[in-house]
Amino acid sequence: MITNSLLKKLAQSIVDSGSVDSTGKKFILNKLNRTELKTFLFYLRELMRKNSVTIVSADMLSPENMKKIKSLYKTKKIEFKVDEKIIGGLIIRNNDDIYDASFKNMVNQTIYKLETE
Repeated sequence: MITNSLLKKLAQSIVDSGSVDSTGKKFILNKLNRTELKTFLFYLRELMRKNSVTIVSADMLSPENMKKIKSLYKTKKIEFKVDEKIIGGLIIRNNDDIYDASFKNMVNQTIYKLETE
């Protein structure tokens, strides 16, 4: 039986290094039972989520704007996505926080306020 502490450390080492070496792959595939694998994957997903930021914009951001955003989140992996449905602005997902400064959200909030008054 492998302890949760060891599974957390294994997940953390993968996040820190950015990859899994062949020894780690063999260990994960051959030594972990189904329950341990589920626990390991849970820890890995949580750590990856905590170490990354997702930026959603309506259009591809300019290299200058990408550089500015990267300077704000120096220690995190940044993923840039394009979603035309937000019309304009940005959505930033950082850990459990979502900052929705999209035009679509602004319109939806305005409609909601008008309907509830």
